[in-house]
Amino acid sequence: MDTKRLAERLKRKFMTSDPFEIAASIGAVVLFEPLGDIRGYYNLSYRTRFIHINSDLSERDRRFVCAHELAHVFMHPKTNATFLLTSTNFALGRLENEANRFAVDLIFDDADLVPYLGVSIENAACALGLPQDLALYRLSSVKW
Repeated sequence: MDTKRLAERLKRKFMTSDPFEIAASIGAVVLFEPLGDIRGYYNLSYRTRFIHINSDLSERDRRFVCAHELAHVFMHPKTNATFLLTSTNFALGRLENEANRFAVDLIFDDADLVPYLGVSIENAACALGLPQDLALYRLSSVKW
């Protein structure tokens, strides 16, 4: 799935790139709770969407995790990651990569990234608070 196209469509529909506002607009319940080493997860229970975010994360990381979990809401709504991990041989890598790409597509507008196009990927990733692979992905898709 084209994560950038989906993110752009949602930004237009909800008139925001704030994942918390989008979650509220679709009726998703966002919970902040101590999750230990887990950054966050999404689950669907009785037709209610829940996004669980580790309360120990920084505001920037909370925003990213919320956007990442929104990807699962829109792209993998009925996927039960816990079941897949514990009861099957299904590799979650593709789903997680899609969710990470969606998160950076949602959070970072092309216009905001133009100043980073001439910067080393290491410096851009550091400034954006992203791993280098995600910064490289997002900067390579900037249209200006």
